[in-house]
Amino acid sequence: MDWVLIAIFGAIVVVAALLFGMMSVAKRRRAQADQRALDRRISHVVREAEWVHDQASLDLVGDTYTGDELRGAWEDTRHRMDDLVTAATALADDAPDEPLRQELQALTYALDLLTEALATSVGLRLGDAPDPAPTTTAAASAEAVDECRHTLMVAIIPLTRRV
Repeated sequence: MDWVLIAIFGAIVVVAALLFGMMSVAKRRRAQADQRALDRRISHVVREAEWVHDQASLDLVGDTYTGDELRGAWEDTRHRMDDLVTAATALADDAPDEPLRQELQALTYALDLLTEALATSVGLRLGDAPDPAPTTTAAASAEAVDECRHTLMVAIIPLTRRV
């Protein structure tokens, strides 16, 4: 009779160990899937921010567009930048740790600064700047855009290390 109880107890221990192991594996897989999803979201934000820095902002301050082309390019770029800020903000809200949240907040701040600088620059070139300061010139505006581009790159770098 003692062997039967020992066998039943042993079977219960084995089943409990198997259940614990299966739950542990499932939890690890779920965590890995969550991490991959987070990495994809960060990668998307980084790619878009790099596009803004490397291409869009330079195109908008360059002399490659006519007035109507500049207006269209700015509207498209501004829309994409607004979407990027929204994505980065949502990602910051979902961030699993404080350093990532701070990095994403720095990115959104840099994007907001660059958006304002580009709006002024494009507005000056199109002649419809929203009440620029009397001393604001196209050259000063381009310099402000360059400074904001630098701020954006500084914000992008820590995020690129995550993906």
